[in-house]
Amino acid sequence: MPMKLNSINLRYTGAGQGLPLVFLHGFPLSRGVWQKQIEAFRSSYRVIAPDLRGFGDSETQPGPTTMAQYAADLCALLRQLATGPVVLIGHSMGGYVAFAFARQFPEMPRGLVLVGTKAGPDTAEAAAGRRAMAEKVKAEGVQVVVEAMASKMLAADNQDARMVAQVRSFMAPSKPAGVIGALLGMAE
Repeated sequence: MPMKLNSINLRYTGAGQGLPLVFLHGFPLSRGVWQKQIEAFRSSYRVIAPDLRGFGDSETQPGPTTMAQYAADLCALLRQLATGPVVLIGHSMGGYVAFAFARQFPEMPRGLVLVGTKAGPDTAEAAAGRRAMAEKVKAEGVQVVVEAMASKMLAADNQDARMVAQVRSFMAPSKPAGVIGALLGMAE
């Protein structure tokens, strides 16, 4: 479902009733990565999974997208949906967004589940790597990130071609400006 928030159209999946569980995808994925969790929890909870700004089917604007901006987008979405307090489930960059959300809107989180993320900022070396990757995306397109990240999302001995295609499909729709904005935002 699309919703106009903070000057962009943000897409999300929403289903079920009850305590809201909000699933925040990692970089450079999209809400589709949470399909199985949405199906598993929709009968007992209200599940919400947005495509963060610039990823999947959501729009973006040029420039860095800070974790605070993602958090503000999320808050605007949840207020429009009148969820009240929510349980945030954040994977990787989604965890960074969850931390920013909890800091900016401390009345909103009812719980926090973090998967493969960290609480602290990048090292200077990691931040430089993100900036360099942003330049590569600018020059070569999103596919450079898909190639770099796909292998990190799967076990080294994975032989399931369908799973590889599915993981790539969660990354491919990302917009160059969204990927660049996220890389620069995470570097900050």
